[in-house]
Amino acid sequence: FGLFMLALCRQLRVRDSKSYWKELKEKGVQHNEGGRRNLKPTRTRTHKISKQLKIFIGFVQVISVSDSAFKIPWPAGFVSFVRMLSPFNFDFVAISGVGCLVQYDFFDSFTTMVCLPLVIVGLVYVTYWLGLKQHRVHHGASFTEGMRTAYTNHVIQFAMWVILLIYPPLSRRAIEYFNCSSYIDGTSYLVKDYRNECFSGRWNAFLPLSLAALVAYPFGIPSYFAVQLATRRKHLDDANVVSRYGFLYDAYRPGAYLWDVWELIRKMFLTGVIVLITPGTVFQVAVATLSNMFFTFFLLIQRPHLAGPGRNLAVMASIAITCTMFIGLILATVD
Repeated sequence: FGLFMLALCRQLRVRDSKSYWKELKEKGVQHNEGGRRNLKPTRTRTHKISKQLKIFIGFVQVISVSDSAFKIPWPAGFVSFVRMLSPFNFDFVAISGVGCLVQYDFFDSFTTMVCLPLVIVGLVYVTYWLGLKQHRVHHGASFTEGMRTAYTNHVIQFAMWVILLIYPPLSRRAIEYFNCSSYIDGTSYLVKDYRNECFSGRWNAFLPLSLAALVAYPFGIPSYFAVQLATRRKHLDDANVVSRYGFLYDAYRPGAYLWDVWELIRKMFLTGVIVLITPGTVFQVAVATLSNMFFTFFLLIQRPHLAGPGRNLAVMASIAITCTMFIGLILATVD
């Protein structure tokens, strides 16, 4: 939480936006009412690193579920390594160690994860208005509507970037709610927490919330990004569009501007949907292995990334996941 607030405050500080406005002024662009110009802001070294960091975190989030999602006899060293990656899944209840102080179950963790995006949006909104007030005081009468638009785009992009990062664990938790075991003495239990029964009691009480989370997160977030990009596909070089949505497509070829949406769907399948496919069986591991092979081949055929380190990292990450699951298939089938 402290790291998130530090990143948020740093992202919204005055001098970040001042440098952006100064850059536009140097290029002869006035901060008028609309602020629309066919000018693509210069990408800094930090921006390039953030694109590669997004690829790396996505890779880690997929790898980190290879222990909990499948019944594979992984070596102890690999299991320890995977558990070290758990912070990237943003399960704050588990990471905090609160279970040592109070007892909680799947429903408590589920509610925390479902409410996480609302908390993030709330914190960003409050910080946005505080920063906006600071900008107005700092710039006085020179604070134009165009400057406010640039600042707003800056904040919205940060919020969407965070939502993009927490999407895989968020979707997985929403899907895990429906991962119930086969009937044991006439009762089905949550695979994630066998202390709770499915289709009765608290499971039924939380069902409306789980259905809302299922629609809003696994399907709603990719749909939102897809609609926003598709409706602006003819204006992707517009300065306002770049400053708000550019982080979603500027790492890809012009024709592959929806690739991040595809990446969200891929991560949702590999970390969430896969847990519902005959859980605990060799067939589940085989499906995961073949799916990763398909995703790797599709990436190599489409080559959506611009040439450079980002493309190399994406290919290496996809091949690494495929090899890991292939080894897992061997361990699950060979005595």
